[in-house]
Amino acid sequence: ANQQPGSKPWMNDDIPVTDGSVILFGHKLDGTLCQELVKRVPAFIYCLIADQNVYGIFGEKFVSKFKETGKTLHVKIVPPGETTKSRKIKEEIEDFMLENKMNRDTCCIALGGGVVGDLTGYVASTFMRGVPFVQIPTTLLSMVDASVGGKTAINVPMGKNLIGAFHQPTVVFMDMGFLDGFSQREPVRAEREFRAGIAEIIKTGAIWDAELFEVCERRVEQIQAREHEVLNEIVRRSVVIKADVVRQDPRESGLRGILNWGHTIGHAVEGLCGMADYNEGLLHGECVAIGMVLESNLARALGLLSATDVGRIVRCIEAYKLPTKIPADLRIDPIMSKMMGDKKNTEGRLKCVLLDRIGHCYEPKASLVDAEIVRMICSPCITPVPTGPLSGKVRVPGSKSVSNRVLPLAVMGKGDCLVRGLLLSDDTQRCMEALAQLHPLGDEAYEWTEGGAALKVKGCDGKLRVPAQELYLGNSGTSARFLSAIATVVEQAGGSIVVTGNKRMKERPIKDLVDALREHGLKVDYLEGEGCPPIRIHSNGLPGGTLSMSAQISSQYVSGVLLAAPLAKTALSLQLKEDKPISEPYIEMTIGMMKSFGVEVSRPQGNRYDIPKKGYVNPAVFEVEADASAATYPLAIAAITGGTVTCEAVGSGSVQGDAKFAFLLEKMGCTVKQDENGTTVTGPAAGTLKSPGEINMEEMTDAFMTAAVLAAVAKGTTRIRGVANQRVKECNRILVMVQELGKCGVVARELEDGLEIEGAAGVAGLQGAVIACHDDHRIAMSFGVLGCLLPGLVITEKECVEKTYPEYWDHLRLRLGARLAPALSHPSDSAGDASVAAGHVVLIGMRGAGKTTLGRELARRLGRPFQDLDAVLEQRAGVPIPRFVADKGWPAFRELEKTILEEVLKGGAGSEVKVVACGGGVVETPACREMLKASAANGHVVVHIERDIEDIEYLLTSDPSRPPLPEPPSAVWARREALYRECSRLDFYAAPDGWPACAPTSAAAAA
Repeated sequence: ANQQPGSKPWMNDDIPVTDGSVILFGHKLDGTLCQELVKRVPAFIYCLIADQNVYGIFGEKFVSKFKETGKTLHVKIVPPGETTKSRKIKEEIEDFMLENKMNRDTCCIALGGGVVGDLTGYVASTFMRGVPFVQIPTTLLSMVDASVGGKTAINVPMGKNLIGAFHQPTVVFMDMGFLDGFSQREPVRAEREFRAGIAEIIKTGAIWDAELFEVCERRVEQIQAREHEVLNEIVRRSVVIKADVVRQDPRESGLRGILNWGHTIGHAVEGLCGMADYNEGLLHGECVAIGMVLESNLARALGLLSATDVGRIVRCIEAYKLPTKIPADLRIDPIMSKMMGDKKNTEGRLKCVLLDRIGHCYEPKASLVDAEIVRMICSPCITPVPTGPLSGKVRVPGSKSVSNRVLPLAVMGKGDCLVRGLLLSDDTQRCMEALAQLHPLGDEAYEWTEGGAALKVKGCDGKLRVPAQELYLGNSGTSARFLSAIATVVEQAGGSIVVTGNKRMKERPIKDLVDALREHGLKVDYLEGEGCPPIRIHSNGLPGGTLSMSAQISSQYVSGVLLAAPLAKTALSLQLKEDKPISEPYIEMTIGMMKSFGVEVSRPQGNRYDIPKKGYVNPAVFEVEADASAATYPLAIAAITGGTVTCEAVGSGSVQGDAKFAFLLEKMGCTVKQDENGTTVTGPAAGTLKSPGEINMEEMTDAFMTAAVLAAVAKGTTRIRGVANQRVKECNRILVMVQELGKCGVVARELEDGLEIEGAAGVAGLQGAVIACHDDHRIAMSFGVLGCLLPGLVITEKECVEKTYPEYWDHLRLRLGARLAPALSHPSDSAGDASVAAGHVVLIGMRGAGKTTLGRELARRLGRPFQDLDAVLEQRAGVPIPRFVADKGWPAFRELEKTILEEVLKGGAGSEVKVVACGGGVVETPACREMLKASAANGHVVVHIERDIEDIEYLLTSDPSRPPLPEPPSAVWARREALYRECSRLDFYAAPDGWPACAPTSAAAAA
């Protein structure tokens, strides 16, 4: 266990660090600070170092107060920004000090943020072989990070903080009053820097002190409002923890490494897009926030950290409007290069701090982690690698449908409710955040208990408030529809509530609900496009009586009104305009859960619901059952690969319609066993699934995409009906499934209420593809299933599964034994049709271009065997190639080469797929050129590997193991260049040292 500091040591004004260094609270700039400084650090001359911005705010006051001490003070002003941490500026400061006759009886004073603190400390560590220095941090981040611990450094072109020293400040003066100066003069910059500092405090709580993390988690409003009591507590607690760690490990030989949680990835991001000034780029704390999210995902991927804890960390970081994703314009190769070059990494592996729960690290130091899994975490895309039957046991997360209903019920109810098994995903996080804005207690309405396994919700007894901000719900359609209805019960003169979301949310329909509310007398405005969010609901309360509504597009409109109805001014009846609503099982789920919270809905006829005016009463405990929709994916993996998978806690007792999906698998040839507590599916041999014919999936619409990918490899034609409403979900799911299956070679077409798929009876004749997920979790997970059988699928936007099944990829790898690989490049770096081949990847190019080296690495990444045709030829001939050519001549060599190429390429996509490197002159033979050009019909992709001809000439003329060419390499290249391009689908430029790793030369690759 972490060694926690003593009881409330943060209440002390003096906090010892190490080597006599001390942190002092309570000395203000306009009070005793300067007097205390010269008393604590006596010197003959003092040198104040500050940047232009800080000096403009605090400089004159500091100089004025310092004069009262009677001591000599020199001032050196430096430019603001990260670029100031350089050899050049350090040299300027040192020259300034020497010119002013400073000697060993000098004290340096750093007034500013982390840049000035690091720079001043490094100057002090080397000037006259070391002089004392004092830190006066003026930003929250420098208070809780840079000023504590004595790490000083400058940046160089190779990376951040690579040249520096450990040099403890003699005294650090901390005063929250410094934060107010920037807030008044530069509010935008000050706000960003404040949030960056909060990221560091969240980090400290996450690695060491769960109570500190919970304060950050629950008191967001007070912290963002800069309430001094809570701000003083979290800063002091964070500083005490860091000081305690530094005392135990002053030189970062072990324990102190845990302070770098989030920094392995964060520093790489910062090195590529960190702020050179304060107008663009990301701040250090913002980059660390991104790193904390990704390194939390890394710990989850290694089976160490629960999905609930990862969700809490993400939600806490997002609550302070900090970034959580790598910027879209960054590429994975430069990120990995930066990480591998970081000073914290050794032995060719990456040092990462790993959490096993909030407040505790897996090891009391940074752990060595395989770089490949870090690459997979950071990559926006992922590639499943087929390996045969997959089997195992999985407990999927809590039901999204149940979670999104229990949260508003518990918030609106009376009393406390302990919710166990809650899904903590992007969808439910958005719901929680919005409900906290409506709750009088804000984030304090929630408290995580039982080690993060349960959420205690403090009900507000229906007394919802008008929020200070709009309710932003991302792409969570369920939350948007529920909360649009629930917002109508809020009553406040002149108040209103805005419900909005991301770009896709603003395209999703909400017209039927708005029309019904308007007809019922409520004032609701569209703020952008007619019929879609964002909408403004005026806070006049929800009248009782009869509310009439259409329910053909979404059952969520019905559930939203039902959830709100008990808080109407009088009893309310909901009359549907149709005889029967769509997706009725979800409405039944809502009614059943309302009953658990004390409200009974009567249904005098099939399309009418009567709801009494009666407040909800929270049950003491509510158990969220596992998500039946999520369970369809691991069960489908058993079906498609011929394995056996058990999904625990999703059985015959489920209230969710998707629990019946297993019996669809039975129709397709699977063996199914289901009891009240679980479902087990055993698939037939891979490639032998049967079409279920025509199926109506109205009662399990969310599962239709899972069924569609199985139908794609089944024998026979499948028609999926009853899912018309899926056109208005996260994307037009019917259209997208037809398009993306079509990329793989599957014949599919849209129907009025579904789609028709001509099964391929396996994957022979199909091909890999880059799958556009449209930020839709169910598209990504469905094609993840298909990728377990079909080679070469690249799933883009892999993180969109966070919406409902955050640990999906982890479960595939850890629970079912699937092999996953990071995609080799960013999706936009490839041509629209340049997917990974379902057949061989065939490399051609000049001798010496690097085909063998690149081919071996590509084969390793794709999980395929590598075959060098020159090596096959030598084995067939029984002699090395130079001897063969010398004995039998080039024509005999070309004839044997043609024979071997023909044998390799005649295999289709269903045979063992490889990465194949051809000899440099293969394109000299017309028959070989025709074979290469025609190879796409069998699913092969031919890639031309190109390298500077000057490099090739040097290599070939200096390597005696290669047979001499009958003419200079430049002449050969002049003849072959057009032939290589004629035969290849893609060009790959093998860059020399110091160049980017990949510089595509063809229009297709550049696209």
